[in-house]
Amino acid sequence: MKNIILLLLILTITAVSSADNRKIDNQYNVAFPGKIIDLNYIGARNYEKAELGYSVRYENKDNTKLDIYIYNNGLTELSKGLKDPRIRQMFDASENDLKAAIDAKYYRSAMLDDLDTNTLSKLLDGKYLSKKHTIIYGPALQKMDGVEMDSYTIMTGLNGNILKLRISAPKENHIKTEYIAKIAETVYELFKL
Repeated sequence: MKNIILLLLILTITAVSSADNRKIDNQYNVAFPGKIIDLNYIGARNYEKAELGYSVRYENKDNTKLDIYIYNNGLTELSKGLKDPRIRQMFDASENDLKAAIDAKYYRSAMLDDLDTNTLSKLLDGKYLSKKHTIIYGPALQKMDGVEMDSYTIMTGLNGNILKLRISAPKENHIKTEYIAKIAETVYELFKL
């Protein structure tokens, strides 16, 4: 009986300490949850240069990944949404970085496809997301460690920073547009967009 109580105590302490290690963004008053939809919190990374901000990763058992990036590239007074043309420029730069990575063979094989924006726009045209303040690009098909991955990038302005989401999943998972929209809505709710 003592062993069972000791085991329960250890599990409780482990659960509490792992919850305490989750990223908290004081600027936006966001405590990243242990789960977003079916994606589990993996960890956070602060980048050396302040303008690169930080990222948070979530992943599920099917190898679907959500990377959340908060950064400003050294730009000041970025607005919420897409009012600031610099946000579109940063999105285009992100797309160009992906193309450069493809050309440099960073991905074993990859191609860029246009997203069916009509379908996704309809799903995102709700309370939290709309085409006027969100830029969407994808899927980019990439091969990582022998697995073909579909990857979507969603960006918007966040009063002083950029909020960028990258949602990637093995192509065989047939990631659904509704799933992408639900993830994006959930993250946007965290940031009160």
